Amino acid sequence: LNKNSKYFKDNELLNKMEGALFFVERSQRSDDGSFDYASCNFRSAPDTAFCFKRLVATYFLLKKYGQDDERLLKIQERYKSILEKSLIIISEGGFHTPNHRWAISAALLTGANIFSENVELVEKLNNRAKQYLSEGIDGDADGDYSEHSTGNYNAVVNAALISCYEATDDENFLSYVKRNLDMMLYYIDDEGVIFTQNSTRQDRGKAERIDKYFYQYLYMAYKTGNLDFESAAHEMIC
Repeated sequence: LNKNSKYFKDNELLNKMEGALFFVERSQRSDDGSFDYASCNFRSAPDTAFCFKRLVATYFLLKKYGQDDERLLKIQERYKSILEKSLIIISEGGFHTPNHRWAISAALLTGANIFSENVELVEKLNNRAKQYLSEGIDGDADGDYSEHSTGNYNAVVNAALISCYEATDDENFLSYVKRNLDMMLYYIDDEGVIFTQNSTRQDRGKAERIDKYFYQYLYMAYKTGNLDFESAAHEMIC
């Protein structure tokens, strides 16, 4: 899709994209649109929401830049079909851990925008998202989330809340992200390793790196003009 890339409209790459998409289609359950996290979570709404997040990013790229190629248009329609099917389990299933609520909410709100012409589906998705959001987002005054997972899940929540903002234009979602990124500036050592001893999840005590927050700092620097966030993003590049 990128005119400056040597792979722009590369036929071999397009064949591989179609092959990868066949795998995704075969992996999706036909009855409820779910994807399994094969080691432990089956018919899983949150794991399907995480798949949705990655699929929808490519769908938006195809929608924006792939309108002049017949094969890309067909791929785009296949993506859209996968996304629509996945919203069945995302809207009807439950969650396992706190961060899953916001991954699911982000998928629901994003899906409501994509399928805006389907009034019944939009109502279903928005009503389900409101149920999750009515619980209140689990961000405290310091910017931490309930799992205290500085090495992993806090970044997952930030990404989900950014998606919620992009789907709704509700800047309240970004206030939680800003507080968390402010906090994270105090959790990073000089080599870019995150302090994780507070975590209640599997990242506890591990030497996780800060790069998973890179795009969030870059995005929030752009949205807020915060020079500390801009500096943090540049430091991560270095």
